[in-house]
Amino acid sequence: MPQMAAWRAVKMRYPNGVGNWRPGVGSSLVARLKRNKSLTPAEYTLPKGTIRLPDPGETAVLGRALEYVTIEQAPGMDVYRFRDEVDAPKLLWSPRHKALMIFPTTEISDDLIPDLTGLDQAVGVYNDFHWGQKARGYSPFQVKDWEMVPIGMSDTVVYRSGKGTDVRDDPMGVQEYVHQHGDAVVTYVSKETDRNGTPRAVMIRGGSLDVIEPGIVN
Repeated sequence: MPQMAAWRAVKMRYPNGVGNWRPGVGSSLVARLKRNKSLTPAEYTLPKGTIRLPDPGETAVLGRALEYVTIEQAPGMDVYRFRDEVDAPKLLWSPRHKALMIFPTTEISDDLIPDLTGLDQAVGVYNDFHWGQKARGYSPFQVKDWEMVPIGMSDTVVYRSGKGTDVRDDPMGVQEYVHQHGDAVVTYVSKETDRNGTPRAVMIRGGSLDVIEPGIVN
C-alpha cells in the first residue's frame, strides 16, 4: 500500500471544501506539529503493544475507502491510498466497538441476502447515514482475529458514498467525502499483509468517534 499525497489532491480539487474539511481549517494536529515540532502526550498517546482484532459484530457499510491518513510525532503525515479506486474496499462501521473497519483483502459481496432480522443496530446506522436510503439486505463475511498494531494518530479518512449525488462529477455517480477525526483517534493495521504489503485489516477508533445522520463525527 503506497504512501501518496492524494489527500491533498482531494482538498485542492474542491476549493469550497468536501466532507468535513473546509479551506483554512486543515488538520489541527498538523498545525500543531508545524508550530511546536512535537505533540504533547495528551494529543499523541498511542496505546502500547498490540491487540487482537475484535469481532466486528454487525456492521454498516458507509461507502468505499479511498485513503486514510495518520500523524506521527515527527512533523508530517503518512497517507495510505488503496490502489483500485473503482473497486476500493468497503468502509464499515462497527456499532459494537465504535470503530471504522476496512478489510482490503476480504471479499464482501454486493449480492445481498434480503433478510435483516436481528440487524436492527446496523440497519439503523445505515439508513440514517445514507440519508433515508433503506438497507436492502446483508452480506456475510469472515475475518480472523489478526494481531493489530497502532501505527499513528488518525487524521482523516477519504471515502466515496452513495448518500450524495454526482453534482461534483465524482466517479460512478457518488460523492467523495473527507472526514477529519480530531484528537485521540488511533489507526491500527494488522501485522499480517498480502504479498503486496496491504494489511488484512485497518481499524480506526478512539476519542468520541461515532456515526450519526450527518456522517462520521468525533
